[in-house]
Amino acid sequence: MTTPVSPAEVAAANLAGRLHPSQRHRVLDFAFWLSLTVGVLTTVFCVVVPTTTDVFEGPNRAASFGALPFLVVLAVVCLAFCARRYRDLHKPLVVVTGWTHDFGRSPITDAYPIGLRFEAGTTRTMQRCEVRVGGKTYNTDLETWEKIKPERNNTLCLYPKTKLIINVIPA
Repeated sequence: MTTPVSPAEVAAANLAGRLHPSQRHRVLDFAFWLSLTVGVLTTVFCVVVPTTTDVFEGPNRAASFGALPFLVVLAVVCLAFCARRYRDLHKPLVVVTGWTHDFGRSPITDAYPIGLRFEAGTTRTMQRCEVRVGGKTYNTDLETWEKIKPERNNTLCLYPKTKLIINVIPA
């Protein structure tokens, strides 16, 4: 059984530029594990099937060779995504503090250090929670979105290359 982690402890680690161990799931999320699974299975499939079967023999030879480059590219893309996310675990967080402005439905500009835009979903589209920081737009989940309070100073702890907002601290 794990002991609960205090928000002050997490905030102190984030403000020091470190990822708290309880936040690893923010970087190694479902997309990471799904991509890792697909990458490993595709790699195993590309190695095991040609060496253990006669798939490259006979009438299906051209189709087999045609599918192989696609599978190799799929494995490389999936594993590169995982490697990038895994490297982020050891990089320092970027901490941005500034006035947060809610743009409503109008387009976000860089007039404020932190800009917010919420686009409600319709029957054909999903809702979008956008945060603009340092010239980059981050699409975030509703939980993180609700932590950011507009028209006041906020501190965002993020990874800019992978566009992940790790924590929001009211300043």
